[in-house]
Amino acid sequence: MKIISKLILFILLIIFIFITYLSLIGIETKKFNNQINSKIKNFDKNLELDLKKIKLVLSPFDLSFKVKTLGPRLLNNDKTLDIESIRAQISLGSLMNSNFAIENLEISTKSLEINNLISFIRLSHQTPELYILKCYFSFNL
Repeated sequence: MKIISKLILFILLIIFIFITYLSLIGIETKKFNNQINSKIKNFDKNLELDLKKIKLVLSPFDLSFKVKTLGPRLLNNDKTLDIESIRAQISLGSLMNSNFAIENLEISTKSLEINNLISFIRLSHQTPELYILKCYFSFNL
């Protein structure tokens, strides 16, 4: 009986250490890069995200992972948009169901010129509003 209780205590201690490590330090991986790129391809087939390593940190009270990557680039045809960081939250339930639901997506860009941003957006969305906005900023800068 003592051996079984020590074994159970040891297993619980290992699980506690593992959850603490994932909550405080997290892990870096490239495992989700293909899934993220496929989600972006569903939005626009010409859009591509050049990701580096993604850091996953467990949020045990929310039952989710906080995801963060630094220095990715967004590519569309021959145009590039440098991004400072991307942060999101992925629920554990969606990972268990292979559903991969991204919540609370935050994208922070580096400093960029408004004309470059409008040109980049116009590659995906050809709307008259963006054309007028591009003309306005071209003449007023």
